[in-house]
Amino acid sequence: HGRGGGEVITCHSNGHRQEYCDARIRRGVRLVRQDSRSACIEGQTWGWDRRGIWVSDGCRAQFQVN
Repeated sequence: HGRGGGEVITCHSNGHRQEYCDARIRRGVRLVRQDSRSACIEGQTWGWDRRGIWVSDGCRAQFQVN
């Protein structure tokens, strides 16, 4: 891992359900790559808290956790 790099987690939602991906987040989360046709919009179809990352409405993406 480089200086700026945390682990990268793939998190995806099937359909309209909200899915939760466990992660230990210290400073924040950055969307690295969107893999879904559905848009991944922070605060709408994805977000995070101290326990992990959530996605919904078909968002599938890779997130870097810092």
